Amino acid sequence: MAILLLIALILLVLAMVVIRTVIGLVLMLVLAALIGAVAQSLVEYKRGGIGTTLLIGLAGAAIGAIGARIFGLPLLLVIERLPLIWSLLGSLVLVTALKVVAPEERKDEISGVRQRRLPPDV
Repeated sequence: MAILLLIALILLVLAMVVIRTVIGLVLMLVLAALIGAVAQSLVEYKRGGIGTTLLIGLAGAAIGAIGARIFGLPLLLVIERLPLIWSLLGSLVLVTALKVVAPEERKDEISGVRQRRLPPDV
C-alpha cells in the first residue's frame, strides 16, 4: 500500500512539473505573439498571419537578448525566460529590417492590381 502511495505521489509531482512546463510554454508563445504584434503595429508593417507575428516575437527575443549580452546590459522584465524589453527592441529591429528588405504589397484601389509599396524618396 505504501508503494502505491509513493508511486501516486511521484506521478502527481511529475504531472505538476509537466503542467507547469506546458503552461510556461504557452505563456511564452502568447507573450512572443503579443510582442511581435506590437512591433508590427509600431513600424506599420503587416505581412503574414499569426505565425509570422509569433516568429517575429521569438526572433526578436533572441536578437534583443543577444544584443543585451553583447553590450553588457541586464535582462529587464523576464517572464518565462522571455526578456520583454529586449524582445520588443529586437522585434522592432527585425520588423524594420523586414520593411526595408521586403516592402508590403498593396492592391491599387481602382484597378485591383497588386503593387509594392516602396519607401518614399528622401
